[in-house]
Amino acid sequence: MRNQFINLTSCVIIFLLTFQLVSSNISLAEEERVSDLISIQKLKNNNDGFISVYEDSNLNNLIESIKENDIQNIIKIHEYAIEIEILKTDLEITTGYIGVENFLDEEELNNYYYKVEELGWTISDFLIWINEKDNVDIEDIKEQDRENVNVKEDINEKIEKPEGEQLTINTKEKFDNEEERNEIANVALEEEIITEQSQVELHQDRSLSGASTYTNLLYGLALTNTNVYEFRDKESRVLRSYIIGHILEYRFFDQTWYEATVYLDGEPHTGYIHKDDVENVEEKQVELKGIGKKGPTNVYASATRNGRVLRGYNQGHILRYKTFSESWYEATVYLDGEPHTGYIHKDDVENSFSYQEDRSNYAMKNNTNVYSQASRSSTVLKSYQRGTLLKYRTFLPNWYEATVYINGKKHTGYIHVDDVGPDKILVKETYTNYNYKFNDLIDIQMTKTPKADGKGLIDANRQQVEYYANPLNFEKGTNEFYQFMVLSESAGVAANDINQRILLNAGILKNQGQTFINAGINYNINEIYLIAHAMHETGNGTSSLARGIVHKGRTVYNMYGIGAYDNCPNQCGAERAYNEGWFTPEAAILGGAQFISNGYVNAGQDTLYKMRWDPLNQGRRQYATHVAWATLQTGRIAAMYKLLDAYSISYDIPSFLNQPPVIVNKSLNIPLEAF
Repeated sequence: MRNQFINLTSCVIIFLLTFQLVSSNISLAEEERVSDLISIQKLKNNNDGFISVYEDSNLNNLIESIKENDIQNIIKIHEYAIEIEILKTDLEITTGYIGVENFLDEEELNNYYYKVEELGWTISDFLIWINEKDNVDIEDIKEQDRENVNVKEDINEKIEKPEGEQLTINTKEKFDNEEERNEIANVALEEEIITEQSQVELHQDRSLSGASTYTNLLYGLALTNTNVYEFRDKESRVLRSYIIGHILEYRFFDQTWYEATVYLDGEPHTGYIHKDDVENVEEKQVELKGIGKKGPTNVYASATRNGRVLRGYNQGHILRYKTFSESWYEATVYLDGEPHTGYIHKDDVENSFSYQEDRSNYAMKNNTNVYSQASRSSTVLKSYQRGTLLKYRTFLPNWYEATVYINGKKHTGYIHVDDVGPDKILVKETYTNYNYKFNDLIDIQMTKTPKADGKGLIDANRQQVEYYANPLNFEKGTNEFYQFMVLSESAGVAANDINQRILLNAGILKNQGQTFINAGINYNINEIYLIAHAMHETGNGTSSLARGIVHKGRTVYNMYGIGAYDNCPNQCGAERAYNEGWFTPEAAILGGAQFISNGYVNAGQDTLYKMRWDPLNQGRRQYATHVAWATLQTGRIAAMYKLLDAYSISYDIPSFLNQPPVIVNKSLNIPLEAF
């Protein structure tokens, strides 16, 4: 049992004893004996294997926690601490202090405090004594205490104590005889020995004048380096200080002060703690559940951010803890299978609702995810298509809690509140103001030879250009309003809905819903627009290019009419498909989507209106010259959306300076062949 002291190298131990001899009277022979004893003993490990290092010998202000092998050197021995050199985590050598409790077990520590405070012993004195007395029964020592305690009382009676001062009796100076000194050293007081490690003890005597009649015991945290004062005055003498995060015991005294007891040289002293210096611990703890708000969310060994981190958790991790104080929660963490009490700052977590309500709503995204934690960066447990009715429970302001089954096994997951809603259809509108005059746009367009027919034979007049370029002429709810639909955003439609409602009689395109969805995801383009484009170019999936043409010995497919010029549609379209490697319908759908996306949609022209008029660049890059081109595409798109029950759609409506009002007269002499 005694071989649990110090695990340092022989040279370090000799260095320790060299300094200790300055303040002790042991002989050279004793020094050698102590060195031999210490060199074979072990440093007492904390439960977690770490040693706390502080800034000063009073063990204030934690520097960091280290392992035993981080100790580089012994510098000096103090009454309650050992000054050492340590290797910090940043590989810097620095000076710090560790407590003597790292060298002694609980029984030895109690004896040590008594012998240092009451008898004036040094660490070397104590090491000699404790090894020589290793085989002595503690009950025998206590019996000697009872026989000798009167000696100490006689000494105390002979010393006059000036009022307001505390005298320390150094019995080492009172006894010159070494044998008699050692006899007194063996005294272990039968009364309880207080170890002053982590608590200020409650003062039991309430006979002080003016003391409150309140008797409730309180617990609290030191908010700073908290002082216990001799009087109810911060200018009075400090009896003892405790580092931030220390758990203290005290009782109510008045509206400003708490009363506590500290032990100095083994004697109780009444002291006072200012209420601003502590934070009361809650008497009745409530169990809570919440999530980590930070990455990482730390659990500390003591209730201070300067304390050692027991464990860190990812943002969104589900945590369980209990109320503790105004600023801290108490939690249990397991390290190497062993439970440890830790503390989480309230700012680092978000509490779940104390009462959960059952709710249900529709998935608002094509892939509405259920996450393993309340964080979008966590693992996705399961995904649901837009419009799927989901059931869940309230959990946090921004998260719902749900139960999902994976391979028949129940899992708890989390859904973001933005991903579900009461409507199956989500509509978003944005208005973009182009900061130049509408007439300037028309002036530029008139230089681009705009046309009023599909074959490009009839020039459009200014009135016709003004009508189709003016967004105010196309009301919300009309087919033509779809020219403002944002093509770079997914409709969030389920593949089954596309197959059953849109592509059921679409020739070669039948059952290709998932391929169009994949194309939209891969190339950031709306899947309904891709389908409308393909249906238009292939005659609802029945054209020769759509069904496949043999070119250079291989069957090729072209779903969007890319490269199919008017003078050689099949030959030129097949040549383009061959060069692109579109040898399956799926490859043609995906490859054509990439071409469409790269050319315009992802180049900033992500509405049909922008593709036709290019308002951002005042008409520099236009997809077509027909003034009605943008509206001509919308009928098919509108018809497809009307077949769906659940989808999302976004509109970007442009505006210009000095934009004219709505033109009521639509008789613009646009030839029928234009439509």
